[in-house]
Amino acid sequence: MAGKVKKFFKWTGIALGVAIVLGGSFVYHEWNADKPFFVNNFYNRAFLKFMLESPEALTAMGLLEQIGIDGHNADWSDDTLAAGDKQFEYFQDVMASMALYSDEELTEQELITKKIVMELLGDPEQQQKFRFHNYPVNQLFGLQNQIPRFLDSFHKVEDEDDAEHYISRLSKIDTKFEQNMEGILKREELGIIPPTFVIDKSLEIMQDFVDQPAEENVLYVSFKEKLEKTEDISEEDRTSFLNQAADEINNTVYPAYQSYIDYFTGLRAKSNNDAGVWKFPDGEEYYNYELRNNTTTNMTADEIHAIGLTEVDRIQAEMLEIFDSEGYDTSLGFTTLINALAEEERFYYPDTDEGRAQIREKPEAVDAMVALRHIGDQSASKVTISEPRDLRKERHAQPSFEPSPETEDASRDGELEDQQKQDESDERRQRADPLRRRAERGNQIQQATKE
Repeated sequence: MAGKVKKFFKWTGIALGVAIVLGGSFVYHEWNADKPFFVNNFYNRAFLKFMLESPEALTAMGLLEQIGIDGHNADWSDDTLAAGDKQFEYFQDVMASMALYSDEELTEQELITKKIVMELLGDPEQQQKFRFHNYPVNQLFGLQNQIPRFLDSFHKVEDEDDAEHYISRLSKIDTKFEQNMEGILKREELGIIPPTFVIDKSLEIMQDFVDQPAEENVLYVSFKEKLEKTEDISEEDRTSFLNQAADEINNTVYPAYQSYIDYFTGLRAKSNNDAGVWKFPDGEEYYNYELRNNTTTNMTADEIHAIGLTEVDRIQAEMLEIFDSEGYDTSLGFTTLINALAEEERFYYPDTDEGRAQIREKPEAVDAMVALRHIGDQSASKVTISEPRDLRKERHAQPSFEPSPETEDASRDGELEDQQKQDESDERRQRADPLRRRAERGNQIQQATKE
């Protein structure tokens, strides 16, 4: 009996060992082979390998933290030119491996996935050719804005490790800037220099950023707010972390930003206000590449423009036929007719209590006002029609780029009150009023057409 038990365990151990070896071999093959046995394993491998090279992407996804892995949160992604070269090589390898799977051998769902991956990858060779055809520092989403936004939006602080990782990232912002400067200098060498207005606005943003006391900077304020929300860090440790953050902001972050301020201040002399990509090396080819990359057509810009001109001619011709049928003199030409139509008072409600009452009685008119003022804002569903305020009489009204609390509340409630800001001068008001009037006319012409 004992011999049988020993033999059982012996063969069980052998079987288990063989299973482990075969399983390990399978995993090794799927991870390293040009063409894994299962295409879904290839897709998952390609995605995972890409993510593992990007600490920032891992932080944004928040997947590894769920299994206790968070060391990547202490680092930034590598933005050196060498790292970029490596990434393009990887994309080309992925494309080559995908080509090994013929469409015929894939299921319908696998084929859909393949097409999606191919679309996401685009054209690695073209991407590499035009990798410098952009401005890493710009007034909208440049590096100087992305770093604070990333730390504020994605870097969680729920325990001491998270806080230490936050400090670590602050301490490496100078390295992040140095790495990106490699590409910026390459662009300068190629003549890819931001327009003057982009440089000026970016400089303004960076200067405002470094002029703040560290304790008022978003990097500090955001960190403090996150620390205050966690109960796993003592008050003493919070104070210590905040002191470290202030030191890094003053001694690492601000000098890094100042280096960019100094560089772009000097670069400004080489800039102009030409903003089109035509000024880039191979600018026309790049523009057509972006057309293919962002649309579903292979037509060139000139071909698309020609279609647009043809369509304008067709639409205007059809509108002239309608004008003619309504008794208008079409010999005046399209533009003259449209301008004359816009001046016809029959398309406007009188600016009186009676006129506002007429608008209230027509829900479609109110809907048109909502659509005009809240394009893309589905929360706006109700309009308040009131007599316009004469802000010229309100001497203390100050123009501002920021919405007032009343406006914000009205927007949240989905209500619209017809208000105007005081202009800096009557001349500016005179220039603005015709544009506003034309927009209103266009809207009411549409309503009249429906009626």
